Amino acid sequence: SDFVLKMQACTEKFCQVWQDRDETNNFAQKFDAELIREALRPGVRDEIRVKEVDEVMRNELENLKAAVEKGKKKGKKKGKKGKKGKKGKKG
Repeated sequence: SDFVLKMQACTEKFCQVWQDRDETNNFAQKFDAELIREALRPGVRDEIRVKEVDEVMRNELENLKAAVEKGKKKGKKKGKKGKKGKKGKKG
């Protein structure tokens, strides 16, 4: 059943993490800094990556906006007026 599957998963996790550890010198049951680091690293990596990507995207957006503004300023110059067609007789 579902309960048995959850218990098996927890037992496997326990065996992977704790079975081969020597805890004889850890009578006070203090925390294991390496276990905490391993647990928190993936989340911190993702958070840092997202922040870096956000910063890069903001910089790119600012650069694009600046380029568009430059283009608008250059495009506002008055151009030459086109020649009007000749009126009168043809041929």
